[in-house]
Amino acid sequence: MKQDLVYGIVFSKHDEKLGPSAVCCVPADIDAEIQAHVSTKALNLCSGGKDVVPKGVELITFPSIEMKGLIKCLRLELPASGVGTRKETYTENATLTLLFSDANDAVFYKYIDAFSPAFNEVAMHLQALYKRDASPADYVVEIEGMLARVTSILEELYQAEMPSGGKVAFALPEGMPSAKPTYRFKVIVLGDPEVGKTSLILRFTENVFRKTYIMSIGVNVTTKIVEVENAQVEFICWDLAGQSKFDIARRSFYEGANGQFLVFDLTRPSTFESIAKWHRDVKQSLKGDIHGFIIGNKADLTSKIAVTRDEIDFCVQDLGLDYIEASALTGKNVQAAFIKLAQNLVASKKK
Repeated sequence: MKQDLVYGIVFSKHDEKLGPSAVCCVPADIDAEIQAHVSTKALNLCSGGKDVVPKGVELITFPSIEMKGLIKCLRLELPASGVGTRKETYTENATLTLLFSDANDAVFYKYIDAFSPAFNEVAMHLQALYKRDASPADYVVEIEGMLARVTSILEELYQAEMPSGGKVAFALPEGMPSAKPTYRFKVIVLGDPEVGKTSLILRFTENVFRKTYIMSIGVNVTTKIVEVENAQVEFICWDLAGQSKFDIARRSFYEGANGQFLVFDLTRPSTFESIAKWHRDVKQSLKGDIHGFIIGNKADLTSKIAVTRDEIDFCVQDLGLDYIEASALTGKNVQAAFIKLAQNLVASKKK
């Protein structure tokens, strides 16, 4: 059931004559152009110094094919034979790339460490196959085994997050009196591409499987229930893509929003300059104001912060929204931001 989260696995190496090329892939019907594109970019990532290969499992993006991947770089070695022409150890760079769509990236971002042992084990087996000059069919068997293991890991992670199988999506925590009032609030999360909107929501919800992605309009929808002021508050978080191609569709999904987070990247001033545009876009679409906060994300990158507090204070005063500095990476103020918004929204309902 969780195999559909994975697009496929590509094993590539740098051939002296052919250059970057796929040795094999699973499933076998992955388009040849995709195989070539993945092989070229993955091997470029691993083409540092002659004796330097990135360690561990890395994240890699393939924007032109709307995919991302987890990649393990390998250095395949044939020891010197002592006879014939191979007097020295012969090496080739190789890569093992697990492909998944942009829609599923949160799962793999969150659980990257869970997949590392599978990559490391297969890397050792591939090295052994290379040393004995194995056939492509032998490599395929190994990659198929890896895909099966990854699928099993995904199923275990899914069951850990969704023990009910997802059938009870909005159940209150055990022991909570059912008589407590429950509020449901739609929150829209906006900002330029790559400011960390999805990461903030992921850090808050801690649940990457209970998510619906509508690729055609660039929307992630995630839910979480929190307790605020003796009430159960259910957030429905709408993570709206910042790319201009989604402008028209995105505005139609502002409707019904109770709260908003306008997010910028503290290290990229251009994303801060866009906050006024996002605020104006929401206000014009909804014909009024809604509760919310301006979020300055990536506060952990202290040496790279390029937006001054004076600039932020001026923006806060101009737009009439409070400001919270946060870090999706460390979790700083992420939970606090949602709790403060919940408090404001509950208070407005009680008036």
